Amino acid sequence: MFGRKKGNAFGVIIAVFVTIVVISLINNNQKNNSNVVKSELNIPAAVGYVNDFAGVISAGNVSNLESYLKELDKKTGAEIAVVTISSLKGASIEDVSLEIGRKWGVGKKGKDNGIVILVATGDKKMRIEVGYGLEGIIPDGKAGRIRDDYMIPYFKQGDMEKGIINGTMAVASVVAKSYQVEMPAAFNSISNLSSDYPMSVPQSGSGKSSPPDIFIFLIFIILFIVLPRRGLFMGGYTNYGEGFGGSSGSFGGFGGGCSGGGGSSGSW
Repeated sequence: MFGRKKGNAFGVIIAVFVTIVVISLINNNQKNNSNVVKSELNIPAAVGYVNDFAGVISAGNVSNLESYLKELDKKTGAEIAVVTISSLKGASIEDVSLEIGRKWGVGKKGKDNGIVILVATGDKKMRIEVGYGLEGIIPDGKAGRIRDDYMIPYFKQGDMEKGIINGTMAVASVVAKSYQVEMPAAFNSISNLSSDYPMSVPQSGSGKSSPPDIFIFLIFIILFIVLPRRGLFMGGYTNYGEGFGGSSGSFGGFGGGCSGGGGSSGSW
């Protein structure tokens, strides 16, 4: 019994030590990067709620989806930006989606109720980036379920359009139901989305974790979630502007919010 307690204490000490060392190394690396000439990200202005820079959605469906998301914004105040690009140009999809949300101001100012659905077709990666104001409605687990049930299966079949539309409609459905608003039927000919999309995701059991397990989890959070976002674009990322197509149109812009609360990424 005492041996087990000593083992747990030793595990905690090691976990804390490793965390401190890694954080120090990362901070030093960021200081060194501050002297490097930074590449300016060439993210174009938004052309609407739907920004199909990769050209994988038909003009008719772009128009329909644009109208639907505009109506959702009008009724709930929540803003969803759908973005397709051909390539990330070496950047991570998490960084790109977060920067898009920040630069475009997706969501209302002070509410941060915006969502960025980003699909990089050439890299076969996607992400649902959820603003802080909508994390309670679409937590990471629910975003992951939408990804796995409504998007990735179609992407694997090569049907980018259907995956994007189904995923967007699933996200919009959850938002609309949370705000208790009625939305018109849309995309019945292309989407198999159920009108009663589940509002909850099965939760795992609430078993107790030993101290080392908890600290290992905290290390994971710090290394792979908190620090990458704190150091967003500190170094010289490659300019991936060529991954975006041309932009045009007279979209009035989003509400000035700032995305980046949580979400879910995936690949196929």
